[in-house]
Amino acid sequence: MEVTGELLDELVALNVFSFDTSSPSKIHVDASKLLGSSGALRRVADATLATLALCGPVNSICAANANLLPLATGVFGSLSGSLCWVDEMSVRGTRVNGVAPRPAERCALLVERLGSAEERDVMVARIAAALGVPASVLVPVALTGGVTAADHVLFEDAHTARRAGGAFASLDDTNPRKRVPFEERARLTSNPSTRALMEVMVRKESNLSVACDVNTKADLLRLADAIGPHICLLKTHIDVVDDFDASVPVALAELAAKHDFLIFEDRKFADIGNTVKQQYGRGVYHIADWSHITNAHPVPGEGIVSGLREVGQPKGRGLLLLAEMSSRGTLATGEYSVATLEMARRNRDFVMGFISQCRTPLEPMPGDDFMYLTPGVKLEAGGDQLGQQYRTPGEVVANGSDIIIVGRGVYGAADPAAAAAQYREAGWRAYLEAIA
Repeated sequence: MEVTGELLDELVALNVFSFDTSSPSKIHVDASKLLGSSGALRRVADATLATLALCGPVNSICAANANLLPLATGVFGSLSGSLCWVDEMSVRGTRVNGVAPRPAERCALLVERLGSAEERDVMVARIAAALGVPASVLVPVALTGGVTAADHVLFEDAHTARRAGGAFASLDDTNPRKRVPFEERARLTSNPSTRALMEVMVRKESNLSVACDVNTKADLLRLADAIGPHICLLKTHIDVVDDFDASVPVALAELAAKHDFLIFEDRKFADIGNTVKQQYGRGVYHIADWSHITNAHPVPGEGIVSGLREVGQPKGRGLLLLAEMSSRGTLATGEYSVATLEMARRNRDFVMGFISQCRTPLEPMPGDDFMYLTPGVKLEAGGDQLGQQYRTPGEVVANGSDIIIVGRGVYGAADPAAAAAQYREAGWRAYLEAIA
């Protein structure tokens, strides 16, 4: 972009001093003059780009927290590298979402304040370690004068408003990260499975899915009947039911009708298209005949979606892709998760969303309104000896999740129905806070 003297005089207070001998240490963008003005965020993004241009080439951008994502996205549109944001509140420590920069490329680090030189050094070193890059490649950008408040007028023009669609509010809302209610999303979505699930959620005031990982059909049906009034989605692993027979899907369908919930067979398909067609529609389980939703790993490529669609779409079924997992050491992160999002965008008619730990910072684009379902939820954060990581309902909903998935916290409880009611209340309360 062309950097004009007028733009710099009006928008930018530039203060560059030595933090590392190889790079400038601080860029200070004062956005106070922009509050309430037309196209404020675009102007802040242009000012930030102009300032960065004075300090040498910058390829990528990282937001130090989710509040800065709107500005990071605005700046990212003019860069050639990657976009990510850091969650320092994760129970797994400092967590990187999106695609981290390469070790050799310079990256702008958006922060709300820099503090003292010592605090700045510690912060930059911590985030650099999480990103896996040298601290010297990070160029901290401190935003003052209420730049987060400038997000209030984030969606002034139609193009940006469309990009801000999906689960988050846009246009004249005073909180651009406020969630759009499920009622409205259900009306607007083009995916019939998404609409059906959201309508159940609204009717029951529940965003709870329970994983029924039990080993007999009697236990499965008894559990489903007990928790049915409290859930929107029953998650099964049908292949761990030792005494499965053809009566089980019939009984599950009856319970789903009785208690008004959908069924999600957590099959995690992971083979070529022709093979998954057989696994989904035939064999012992005939999953497509009774499960409203199933899921798949995108690692085999787009053929897995095409194969499952051939069987499931004529039956009105929906597909979730595994963008992330809740186990320690998972490889489903970074570029893999971004590629999963792009695959979903090309298959919106069948893919309804993701199994993921948070809503990707790269959403939304025009037409995006994917659902995010998050496993590994307990009322108290922690983990187990096999690497499962747990987060609270409030934490996962605040990170953008639409549905919380609870397993042992419910089916392992002395009173599963009471536990399900407790989780339903916690999850729905977090959702109401998100749309408030």
